[in-house]
Amino acid sequence: MKVINLYGGAGAGKSTLASALFSRLRFDNQVSVELVPEFAKDVVYEGARRNLGDQFYLLGNQQHRLWRLMKEGVDVAITDSPIGMTIAYAHMGNFPHIEELITIVNHLNRQYTNLNVFVNRPGPGNFRKNKQRNADIDMWIKEDVPMHLNVDFNQQGVDDLYQLTIQWLAKNTKL
Repeated sequence: MKVINLYGGAGAGKSTLASALFSRLRFDNQVSVELVPEFAKDVVYEGARRNLGDQFYLLGNQQHRLWRLMKEGVDVAITDSPIGMTIAYAHMGNFPHIEELITIVNHLNRQYTNLNVFVNRPGPGNFRKNKQRNADIDMWIKEDVPMHLNVDFNQQGVDDLYQLTIQWLAKNTKL
């Protein structure tokens, strides 16, 4: 399965961008595509923030969302919460089992053909009062994820993401 991973900190526009890209690809009807929302956001909405520190819990649930689509034969998944982001959040939160987590994330990530996009923050986003924390999260993601997953980020503007995706899919899929 091909996975379009949208990386970035809170309020960068990942969910909005993922939804827009999903809608456009779905309407174009060129491939079977599904949107994979962020499990951690569900945890917050349920009032269970204490669980955000357990990166294995978050990783397992996010991976399950991808796995079930792969088992159903979906061609492309678009996610605003790539499994690789658990590495950055684990480092930020001093997660005690970081090396084991990195090993598992690498193993899981290799199951997919990945397009990794870092969403550049267009402005303060929805989280203006946490501007410095958002910048710190963006920095951790940009530094940690490529180092531990051996991935490169495409840093396209929002307008160019659709064209980048179509080109990537044409190279990796029979359209």
